Amino acid sequence: MTASATTPLHAGATVRTLPLRTAPLPGESLDSWLEVIAARYGVTLREIYESMGFEAPFTRLGLYVNRQLTDAEVAAVATASGCTPQQVRGMTLSRYSTVVGIDDTGRFTGAGPWGRVFGSRFCPSCLAATGGSWLLRWRLMWTFACLRHRCLLADRCPHCGAVQRYGYRAGNSVVHPGRCANPVVGTPHTWRPPCDADLTQAPVLVLPAEHPALVAQTTVDRLIDCDVAEFGLYVDHPQPPVAVLADIRALGNAIVHAVNIDDLNTVVAADLAGEYQATMLPQEAKFPVLHGRLKGFISNPAPAVRTAVVATAAFNILKCSTIDAAADALAALNVDQRQLQRDIPVKDRPSGSASPVLRAVSTASRGVQLSAVDQLRCRIGTPLPGRPARNTTRVDRRCGAIPALLWPAFAQIMCPPGPSQRHPRLALSAALHLVGTTTTIADAVAALGNATTTGTVSSVLRRLKRAPEWSGIRSVLIRLADYLDNFPPPIDYQRRRQLDYTAFLPDEEWARTARANFTTPKGAVIARGFLRERITGSPSIPMPVPREAESTAAHILSFCERLTPELLDALDEYALNFLAGQGITDEPVWWEPPHHVFAGVALPGIDIDTIDTVALHEMVCGRRITIAEAANNLGITSDAVRCVLERQPALRGPIRKRGRPRSTRRKEHRVTRHREHRFAHRGTSYGRAVTTFPRRRLVDLYAEQRQSLRCLAAQADVSTSTIEKLMGDYGIPVRKHGKIQIDRKWFHTQHVEQGRSLGELCRELGVSRTGLSTWAKRNGIPVRRLERHPVVELRANRRIPRFLKPALAGVGGWERLQRFADIVRYPSFGIAARELRLHSGCLSVQVQRLERDLGGRLVDRGHNRRPMRVTPFGKKVRQAVMRLAAAGGP
Repeated sequence: MTASATTPLHAGATVRTLPLRTAPLPGESLDSWLEVIAARYGVTLREIYESMGFEAPFTRLGLYVNRQLTDAEVAAVATASGCTPQQVRGMTLSRYSTVVGIDDTGRFTGAGPWGRVFGSRFCPSCLAATGGSWLLRWRLMWTFACLRHRCLLADRCPHCGAVQRYGYRAGNSVVHPGRCANPVVGTPHTWRPPCDADLTQAPVLVLPAEHPALVAQTTVDRLIDCDVAEFGLYVDHPQPPVAVLADIRALGNAIVHAVNIDDLNTVVAADLAGEYQATMLPQEAKFPVLHGRLKGFISNPAPAVRTAVVATAAFNILKCSTIDAAADALAALNVDQRQLQRDIPVKDRPSGSASPVLRAVSTASRGVQLSAVDQLRCRIGTPLPGRPARNTTRVDRRCGAIPALLWPAFAQIMCPPGPSQRHPRLALSAALHLVGTTTTIADAVAALGNATTTGTVSSVLRRLKRAPEWSGIRSVLIRLADYLDNFPPPIDYQRRRQLDYTAFLPDEEWARTARANFTTPKGAVIARGFLRERITGSPSIPMPVPREAESTAAHILSFCERLTPELLDALDEYALNFLAGQGITDEPVWWEPPHHVFAGVALPGIDIDTIDTVALHEMVCGRRITIAEAANNLGITSDAVRCVLERQPALRGPIRKRGRPRSTRRKEHRVTRHREHRFAHRGTSYGRAVTTFPRRRLVDLYAEQRQSLRCLAAQADVSTSTIEKLMGDYGIPVRKHGKIQIDRKWFHTQHVEQGRSLGELCRELGVSRTGLSTWAKRNGIPVRRLERHPVVELRANRRIPRFLKPALAGVGGWERLQRFADIVRYPSFGIAARELRLHSGCLSVQVQRLERDLGGRLVDRGHNRRPMRVTPFGKKVRQAVMRLAAAGGP
């Protein structure tokens, strides 16, 4: 240990062991114990020190004997008294070094709240009971009450009015424990006799059991002895004891300064308030013998009653279980609230200032008085609100994480229903930049590309603050900002706002995309505006909208009426390619935070997840009503309808040129038919082709697997011209028809000698069956024919079930039935084709032929990951085919 500033021991001095052992009382201070030993021996303190090896003068020793001793000094005292070194150290303030704020040399560092120790308070009853022993804890400013005798501690001698034990005497006089050792004031001689008044007669305020001051003292004692404070507010927000003591001092002092002395009884108990008013009178008026000796803190420390008032007033606030409850209690105090807020120290001080917990209480207590902007900055309503700290890194991250237009689902639920949410969406995005930062509204607007104005943001926030659900709106904004800080979105909106959109979605590209997805190919400017807004999250037309652009802006808002799932997918695919061309390959087209961010919060708007999407689609597609009419029917806003349709577009039929009906009857028939088939594109030829063949699948079947147009048409049950039209919309080149070039010898070997079927060779050569058959005839090569059973033979054959005979009557009927029995062993036509080494289209055509011949459905085709299912009639046919094959066939 570093050497202290105490008087050093004699070099080589012999420490004498005291003949009589006197054990210290629990919690007794070292100087008190040494005085008790001296009184027991009837000697002076000088003689006690000399017996322990200390050398005169002892003036410095008196300053440090209760603070910190060196190892040698501890060993000397322990040897002389028979105590252990641990007992000796436990009687010095080093036991409370953190709270008091002393270093290894015993000097005060000023790091402890109310840590400077001068003098000692005392309990008269304890002095009487112990014969004049002084507790070490009485030297702490934090000790103001005796829990054993339920009273406030005394501060001064009842006769001379001087503070006890702030000076230290090690002279030639014999000590008298329990009596005032201060010199008598006014004696003319250099040496002045002690006052020697009986301190056990000092008057004190006796407190009833469970008095708030006693409860506060109990809490303070536990704080001093523990490592982490866990009571009241600090259960959820643990703090070190020094920080909590600093909070008690800061808050209590602020309350005492802000309260009118006559209203103190509204803050603390009436008896404590009365004692405070009586005690805080000028000390000269109560103790005339002092004659102006009060020079400063050393001789005039804060009375115990003031510490009791400060601690009790603070404890009444800090004992609350939540920040909000403590803030409400603080705001309800009958004090000057402005003075109170000014007096709570928020800046760092060596002796400790308000902890984040107290700062949160102070900030939350002013929550309703703050503007909406300041409430967001201070994070009012969170578990730990407080003044924002400057953090440029967080601000820069949010620039790329927040779109200029807040995500529609969040704007819908946070804003009260209104005619338009364009301005609120812009304002709420700017508000996200303000949460927990020092960013100004102007800076937030600039970060979002100046899509709105500071006046608009301020106006929207003021209007939202007046809403009854403002606390919920504020909570969701803070939650959303925290989510974006902790989980950065996959889209950098700042980068997307800076991309070059000069060649974005040309007219030709839009026309091709529209035709391929049953949408009128007009309005390229509107489609560009919609898709650009979807990509960037910024309005495609600056706000406020210029007069000449009002029509375009309105059409962009209503573009969702034209959207279909296929069209939205096509636009998103184009957007991905566009972003890839700009060097962005790791971001989705569109994204929004999860909706659990606003779960469980009372908000004034509309939760789009609760809207009946099926009913909305039926209105928009089936009845062909406008967005405004649909919104009115559902009891929601037009913006909510747009939000749903942009997220989940409705299915619509292909474009049809409709002439004016010649009669009312024809018109009614057309309307009725449309309502019955509101998803008609799935029943039309082109619609079936689109549903059956997405572009990637069509490329695989036609370009990779070399299936013919006829085969593809058979799979979709459409004409070859429909497939050609679809391929044109997809941009897939159609193979040119020309003269078949085949080696005659090779074909003869493969077909005639090796027995390969004509269909297998067609697939290998990429030609049609008809064309290959015609070529074979021209070259004199016999084509193998499938077996055909005459109708007369089938009627006479009783082994063949009657319902199978129509299928056997055609060419290759028995082969098709056997093929069907093999197909149904697999979950889909694709897998069956792969296992049987055939094309799925050919299998589909054969099954369709059987269904037509037999007059019943054999299988339900699988789609959307649902496997193919054999119908009961199909099972009956398969069993009959298996029995017939086992009997030798037809």
